[in-house]
Amino acid sequence: MLNPNTRVAVCGYAGDAHQVTSAMRMFQHHGCPVTVLSPVDAKIEIPGIDCRFGGMREYIGQLSLDRQREHLRILSTYPEEFFLINDSDSLCLSPKIPQYLYNEPDFLWSNLINDNMPFRQTGYYPEGFPKLAFQPPYFLSKRGLLALLDCVKDENIPMNPKLAFIDHYMVQLAVKANFPWRNFHDGISCPISSDQNSRRVTWEAVRRKGTVMIHSVKDPKYWEPLEAAYASYLVNPRGSDRNPYLDPGVPDQPPPAPLRGRVLQQRQALVAQTRRAAMTNQRGEKA
Repeated sequence: MLNPNTRVAVCGYAGDAHQVTSAMRMFQHHGCPVTVLSPVDAKIEIPGIDCRFGGMREYIGQLSLDRQREHLRILSTYPEEFFLINDSDSLCLSPKIPQYLYNEPDFLWSNLINDNMPFRQTGYYPEGFPKLAFQPPYFLSKRGLLALLDCVKDENIPMNPKLAFIDHYMVQLAVKANFPWRNFHDGISCPISSDQNSRRVTWEAVRRKGTVMIHSVKDPKYWEPLEAAYASYLVNPRGSDRNPYLDPGVPDQPPPAPLRGRVLQQRQALVAQTRRAAMTNQRGEKA
């Protein structure tokens, strides 16, 4: 078996169903059983695919954290010993899941994002809390999955308005469970589907370095060139293929700012928007 004793999961909601179905062959190419997880009020139902439902639809907030806990709990009921957990916009380009993940199973693996934004270095994160986000995919063992769940079996972690995303919730789970984490050796996380420069940088990482753990890519027109780039990398790592995302006549330049910092800025803007909406609602209720 290509990836023994492994289950592949895909987390999304009804609005992501087209992404999940269009990328299904990339989830199935690992030769593992595939489970699609979605909220009970926004189900993804795909004929012939194991689809399970738990939690309620919410992008960020307590309901989203409770749903993530429930999805992890559902996965813990399966017999496999290893789990590759995708969001609807993440995938592994290689049919063979990297062997180092199986060789070092006692970690929560992800696309680890360091928050280097200067204004968030003091007084933003709780004292002693790592300035990190864990972005998908996630890879962990059954033992790791049970350890994360054990620390929230009675009461879930309450949402911190500053750390409202599931990416931050996974960090909080690992910290609370005292379970170690590591960054993928061959992963990248940036807004591939919405930013031309991110597409250029990601294609270079795949074609020149063999990067396979990809986030965030929402459409075949963006991940299929990466799939082709990885196939070329396997045949000839030193090949001189031209990056399809280069603008004609424009020299290839490094990104002007760290892409990961840009992702965090975008997410922080969403958190601020959510907090403003919550405060407005509270004022309305008090009135």
